[in-house]
Amino acid sequence: QVCRDIGARIAVNYREIASWDEVVLKETAGQGVDVILDMVCGSYAQQNLRTLKVGGRLAVIGSNGGYSAANLDLKSLMRKRLTIG
Repeated sequence: QVCRDIGARIAVNYREIASWDEVVLKETAGQGVDVILDMVCGSYAQQNLRTLKVGGRLAVIGSNGGYSAANLDLKSLMRKRLTIG
């Protein structure tokens, strides 16, 4: 609810919905989102890239899931011109 209170149109709890990326893409008609605030990282990195729209931004603000992401598809990062910070 906090995310919606500050203006987010979509907020999905990854603990409640494992395929949260599909929910996000459905809610955005396949376009993806502008910004993802990521406190988990690790194994969720690829889902994050998948759900960002072209020119989207991934703000990594924690790493509860670890500091590395195996099999990260850098093509999608470049193709969508994403920013990670």
